Amino acid sequence: MWTSAHGTDRFLTEADVVRTGPGWTAALLAWRLGDENVVSVEIDPALAAGARAAHARLGLAPTVITGDGTLGAPDRAPFDRVHATAAFTDRVPYAWIKQARPGAVIVAPWSPGFGAGALLRLVVADDGTAFGKFVRSVAFMEQRGQRDDAAGGFEAVREAEPATGEAEVEWVLESLHRDGNFTHAVALHLPDVRLRTLGGGTVWQLWDRERSWALVDDRPEIGKAVHGGPGRLWDEVDTALQWQDEHRIHGYDFGITVEPDRQWAWAQRPQRRWEM
Repeated sequence: MWTSAHGTDRFLTEADVVRTGPGWTAALLAWRLGDENVVSVEIDPALAAGARAAHARLGLAPTVITGDGTLGAPDRAPFDRVHATAAFTDRVPYAWIKQARPGAVIVAPWSPGFGAGALLRLVVADDGTAFGKFVRSVAFMEQRGQRDDAAGGFEAVREAEPATGEAEVEWVLESLHRDGNFTHAVALHLPDVRLRTLGGGTVWQLWDRERSWALVDDRPEIGKAVHGGPGRLWDEVDTALQWQDEHRIHGYDFGITVEPDRQWAWAQRPQRRWEM
């Protein structure tokens, strides 16, 4: 059992639609730690009510708040553990760090728009920052406020912004999009880039959630990237791929440091970092 300076632990379970919505995770924690030590936040009122009813049938009564889990539960802070069960897509909500005690552990799934997801384990420092590494591969539904339609977004911006040029493609795209080492590197260097693959991974649709796009195709006799909008999105992705090809960082050797007004990604150690 986890212990704190006060003898008990209090948990913030950030819950969207995935699993904690019906109350499963909160019930397990309440059974193990006591109702008074568990707070669960659910954005959907019907799911929150259903979770409370399910807990009552089991004789449990953790606090279930209807609200946005990315904002935490400030009235019940500080917490010793934060357990997110819906994925953040680019940057960790700072409210989780702000509402945690020094030494608190935050575990949250990351579901970037570029590639496969991973589980991030952060430790909160005395100065109000937090840092930690990715510890395993996971797949979670994204937090409701961070979801977007990668296919629809790409098609909309491609229609609005004409093609401005082409570039050669020297990568085997089908292999790259299955390699978490490369996808983590790109996602952390370019957190706002969204990727949709077609043709078994041989065709990439890239979009930066603003006005730039790229259509990349490495099929035989094509092998080119067409880009549009104000930026050269494929060039940015290509640079991140080259960086990873040079440094060969394992996916679990990447980490994140969260500060009040910015976040940093890093490779192998926090000092080797770049701003996200």
